Amino acid sequence: KVTYEIFAGKTVEAALAAKAVMSGTFTAGLNLNQQIRRSGHAVAVKFSSTEQWAMEILRAKIYSLGEVRRRN
Repeated sequence: KVTYEIFAGKTVEAALAAKAVMSGTFTAGLNLNQQIRRSGHAVAVKFSSTEQWAMEILRAKIYSLGEVRRRN
């Protein structure tokens, strides 16, 4: 099993220094899609495992926020 953590912040340094905004686990075989909605100028994903593992593909869709949402 592989654990993932997602970090977000206004800068890369802030994202990496922050607590994870979300975490979860992938298991062997096909895993279901997971919709993760987090915002930040910088987003980082950390994978960890105590066993050997391989990843075939990771897809991410990144959307730019509109002006009103960007101000908040």
